[in-house]
Amino acid sequence: MFGMGIMENLMVGLIGVSHWHSRMYVDALMDIDGVKVVGVSDRDIGVAKHVAEKIGCIYRADYRELIEGRELDFVFAFGIHREMPEIIESLIDLGIAFMAEKPAGTDYKQLEPLVRRVEDEGLFASVAFAYRCSPWVKRLSELKRSGLLGEFLHGYYRYITGPPRRYVDWGCGWMLNKELSGGGCTINLAIHYIDLARHLTGSEVRRVYAVMGNRGFGLEIEDLSAIIMEMDDGSVHTVDVGYCNPSGGWNSTFSVTTRNYRVLVYGEECSIASKSGGEEKISLRGVNMYRSMVEETIKRYEAGVKPIASLRDCLTALKVVNKAYESDIR
Repeated sequence: MFGMGIMENLMVGLIGVSHWHSRMYVDALMDIDGVKVVGVSDRDIGVAKHVAEKIGCIYRADYRELIEGRELDFVFAFGIHREMPEIIESLIDLGIAFMAEKPAGTDYKQLEPLVRRVEDEGLFASVAFAYRCSPWVKRLSELKRSGLLGEFLHGYYRYITGPPRRYVDWGCGWMLNKELSGGGCTINLAIHYIDLARHLTGSEVRRVYAVMGNRGFGLEIEDLSAIIMEMDDGSVHTVDVGYCNPSGGWNSTFSVTTRNYRVLVYGEECSIASKSGGEEKISLRGVNMYRSMVEETIKRYEAGVKPIASLRDCLTALKVVNKAYESDIR
């Protein structure tokens, strides 16, 4: 059993708050009744202090000092990709439920013993695959459960964002170090859409092919990645990601085709058209997937039900990422 039932106050900690996503978690947690953020940590003590002052909680440089000997019900964990398995293992050792930022490591083999432990011990161990909380993804899942969607034929997921220099500006320069990050846009961005293809189809990746490059900025990490995945159900899914938007913003296009529906997501608009001629439009303007994910994660933990995405889901997606890198070796 995962949760402990509805608690008067859920004691929460955050590890690695210099991560660029952490602010969205902090804002969401501060708005949830019955949740109390009691401490944060970061190796940059100045960042930890700044976040702690906003929340009104303690702060530490070493995450171990935050989680050991303290009554924490739940931890949201961020960190350098290479160090995430060690952080996760520390949380498992203490029996603390958690949500880890993807990719939770650089090699899926690092996660295998951790997944076995959380499953054997029944620990709530979730991973931040936020797209599962997007309204268009939830709508497709509803159509699939109803039996109306039909077999999946093809999926296309394109997300191009700004130059990698932004990670340095955000205090996360380690993202440009291949040894620490595990790679570039493939392990950081493509893993979202690898998971999304698995989540939508309910099928596993049978084969993966990839072409990557660093022509944009000449760094040791790739700044452009194109991946083709063949699923066990026979559908084919293409993932295009990159750090090569010169404007510094982002643009995205997602398209999913089944026997009975065509789904097109462009920017903040979604169109779901059926072969009978009907069309449903969903506005994504103002949607905050991360806030929705945090809120739903807390509810699931307290209700004692499984997480939105599990550590095993992350292991499986990371294995495909690793295979994609192997495919690109020339």
